[in-house]
Amino acid sequence: MWTDDEIEKGIQAGGAAREKALYHVFFQQDWKGAAIIFVLQNGGYEPDGDDIAQKAFVLFENNVRLGKFKGQSSLKTYFLA
Repeated sequence: MWTDDEIEKGIQAGGAAREKALYHVFFQQDWKGAAIIFVLQNGGYEPDGDDIAQKAFVLFENNVRLGKFKGQSSLKTYFLA
């Protein structure tokens, strides 16, 4: 299990470290599934949840890579918010 700090540093490092960190959170920790469940619980449909998860994933990666994440929450909370 990776810490938030390890995930953040991996994304910012780029290359293989970035890919491993993103794969870990999106698939191994199933943040994608968490986003889909959130959408379903709020009256949405699974395809909508999948679309939202992918868009959130791109924004999350960009914000972390560019240093916009300030550590005021966990990375998962930041992703889901």
